[in-house]
Amino acid sequence: MCYVNSMTKKGRKSRSHSRNADVTIREFADSRTITNRSKKTSLEVIEEMFDLPDIDDLDDEGRRIAKPAKQPLDSTPEDHVYSTYPVDIWFLIAEQIRPEDVGRFSLICKTTASVVATPSFWFSMYKRHYTKTNDSLIPVRLQPDCMVRWQGLRSCVIRSLFFTYKPFVERLPALAKQDFHSLKSFWIVSSWVQPDKDDWTFCYKLRNHMPRPTECNRGFNNYRDIFFNPENGCKVLVVTTKKYCPLPDLRGSTSYVLTSINYCLTTNLRDYRLTLVFSNYQKQKVHSTVKTVVYEPVMLVQVLDWWTPAYNELK
Repeated sequence: MCYVNSMTKKGRKSRSHSRNADVTIREFADSRTITNRSKKTSLEVIEEMFDLPDIDDLDDEGRRIAKPAKQPLDSTPEDHVYSTYPVDIWFLIAEQIRPEDVGRFSLICKTTASVVATPSFWFSMYKRHYTKTNDSLIPVRLQPDCMVRWQGLRSCVIRSLFFTYKPFVERLPALAKQDFHSLKSFWIVSSWVQPDKDDWTFCYKLRNHMPRPTECNRGFNNYRDIFFNPENGCKVLVVTTKKYCPLPDLRGSTSYVLTSINYCLTTNLRDYRLTLVFSNYQKQKVHSTVKTVVYEPVMLVQVLDWWTPAYNELK
């Protein structure tokens, strides 16, 4: 008789697999034994050994149906014909583009992107929507006499559209009610307070990134840069409250970051409390200084983007 040693070697687990084993009760859903990996059944093992095709891959006579090779999604037929239009045609089409469709128009091709990057495109859009009836509401920088300057032309046209273009004007109330928790991790630029009759308005200007030296000197080196915008990425957090609270001293060699925003009910369950936490980051990303400001009761909290009229009025 031949005896087989049933003991495995020390330090090793038994890895014997019965590839041709029958289906056991443990492979069903009502089994009491819980396994993370399902066991291969005999049918699956046979299919792997003989490479059996699926039923859908066989014809009526049981022969395998040859499937065409799959082509990548980005492939185009060799006989595909592209149409290239002159730049003048794209300029004529650009005169009919709505302000909210500028981004889609620039993504059509490289030619449309170059059209959007020209001063004539933004001058044309400004003239189409400007009316003299709005002279009393539009700031001096956004009036026709000052719009002849190329520097910062794109940002000025966008700002003017929120005075003259009706669909943009109707969006202003909804834009001011955006989630102020999105300002977390923004860098503080400046802060100030504006007293009112019965309330106090505290403003914090924040930026989503620190300005690079090249960005700061960009406007001084090129006076014909239509994309120059020193307010790019900036927002103003406006907090209106009935009680005065001194502004925190956020000056120093390193800038402060808004690390936490907490907006909740007070203990009387009628008023709201806003807590702002500013931290001073060092090179090792360690909080060297933490300053907390608490406003209670809070009447209104708004977030203003650089293109809204209220943003420039607060400045």
